[in-house]
Amino acid sequence: MNKFNDALLGFSSFSTNQYASANYTFRAFDDGANTMRTIVTLKAGEGVYYKTGTGTRNRLGDYRATMVDPVNDADFWTIQEYAATPADPSYVNNNGRWGVWWGKIVASTPANDNFANATTLTGIEGTNNSTLFRATREKDESNHAGVVGGRSIWFNWTPATNGWVAFDTLQSTTEINTMIGVYTGSGVNALTEIASNDDYRFRPRSFVYFNAIAATTYRIAVDAKDSSSEVADAITLVWHQSIPPWFVAQPFDVHILAGSTLVLTSMAVGQPPPIYQWQTNGVNISSATHANYTNTNPQSTTTNAPTTRAYTAIASNSSGSRTSLVAHVTVYPSATATLSEHAYLSGNKFKLTVTGIPGYNYIVQATTNFTNWVSLHTNTSSFSYTNDASTNYLYRFFRSIY
Repeated sequence: MNKFNDALLGFSSFSTNQYASANYTFRAFDDGANTMRTIVTLKAGEGVYYKTGTGTRNRLGDYRATMVDPVNDADFWTIQEYAATPADPSYVNNNGRWGVWWGKIVASTPANDNFANATTLTGIEGTNNSTLFRATREKDESNHAGVVGGRSIWFNWTPATNGWVAFDTLQSTTEINTMIGVYTGSGVNALTEIASNDDYRFRPRSFVYFNAIAATTYRIAVDAKDSSSEVADAITLVWHQSIPPWFVAQPFDVHILAGSTLVLTSMAVGQPPPIYQWQTNGVNISSATHANYTNTNPQSTTTNAPTTRAYTAIASNSSGSRTSLVAHVTVYPSATATLSEHAYLSGNKFKLTVTGIPGYNYIVQATTNFTNWVSLHTNTSSFSYTNDASTNYLYRFFRSIY
């Protein structure tokens, strides 16, 4: 069996209309249960095999083997015996002869499974629908994005002009976890990495961008993080050489204490280079015209509850404009934490939950006299804390500080 769980059975057989021949039968991992495919004759027998001697060194059927190709763990090699042309047409005893025949049975793989058979992509933008179903890894192939994969397919792309370009698998509809590697070079064992990515924005998809040079052939590999092949392994590869703006870095949601410095970052590429305008709740922010936005004194609009506002960056050039993803910024008027869900547990333990500004560190402290506070635990909000020494004191008070 190979790495796909395909099976191949090699054997010799004969019948009333067939001399003893070398044969095999194959079963793909997704074929029906308890089935094998039609028998294939690897080498047809050439004559009658007739031998009645009692020796054990020259018997038809002693020399045969089937194994998986060690290079790709996908293809099969089989060597089987067949009845060769007899030494004497009279077919008297001991004139029967046998021979061996070997063959390579290639497992079906994507057309662009190997570097040498890469699919050529053309134009400044486009979409290619392919599959990693039954794809393999070549000998001397690199780990794309530094991740061990095992079933890659290859593409070539040669730009006509200089400019930033992005490749991604974000529109793939299956749950396959991909990596992308972009290279230059003439062989799978002689490549120079230009860009790579795994898990863009914490998603099991990939996104890369780089400044492409005209007339340079780039080699793009799409690989899967898991090495097992599934029927639903379709991937959608999208490429876009930035002429209108294209965001390659997006702002993230932020939780922050009032009066702290807020920094939102973004980056868009395009030709010509884009200009920026930040907005909050759909309204332009004065003088916020750079890739990054900074507010040194954000405030909550209420004194007893946090306030959340939506921020976006708009990148524009002469070819068009594009709006970033929305970053929700929540400003807290105070870093004061609340202690809740406090309860005694079995084993004389005391548990409480600390809730403050998400992402901020809080310290759990305890005292028996409100003068000497002892730090017990530090963690990032929100979290639960269990005190194992609750029975060592007549009474004890807890608090959490930022």
